[in-house]
Amino acid sequence: MTAALRDAAAARQALLQVRGKLGSAMSWNTYDTFFGGGIFADLAEHSKLDEAAQAAAEADRRMAALRTELADLEHTASATEPLAISAATKFVDLWFGNSFTDLAVRDRITRAQENVAKSLRLVSDVQEQLTTRSAGAQARLTAIEVQRRDLLTK
Repeated sequence: MTAALRDAAAARQALLQVRGKLGSAMSWNTYDTFFGGGIFADLAEHSKLDEAAQAAAEADRRMAALRTELADLEHTASATEPLAISAATKFVDLWFGNSFTDLAVRDRITRAQENVAKSLRLVSDVQEQLTTRSAGAQARLTAIEVQRRDLLTK
């Protein structure tokens, strides 16, 4: 259970990194979409999206480690799935940026943020369940130790 708790904490931390990178990308997207950010904003936005994709890949590795520790864990989400932005979309956004491509990228960022939030809730639930199980196991071990001492001293 200790390994699973450690893996859950690592997955949570990785997901928080993804959330931060996506928030930064969303800020650049907002600037680009509504305030005419131009090529500089596009470059910054896509740089943040690339960082978010790297962080999401790490989060997926951490989630996979957690799934390995908890074979009975169901419905674990992938953090990277909605982050994929095609090379064509990136090219059009960078060189012919318009509100349509900006909004399409914005929609993908929003879906990725929702997916990360869902994954964070899942990991929090797993951490809570593991903590409860661990406390119960520790209580049982303590009771067994007391019984063992009682039997040895009689």
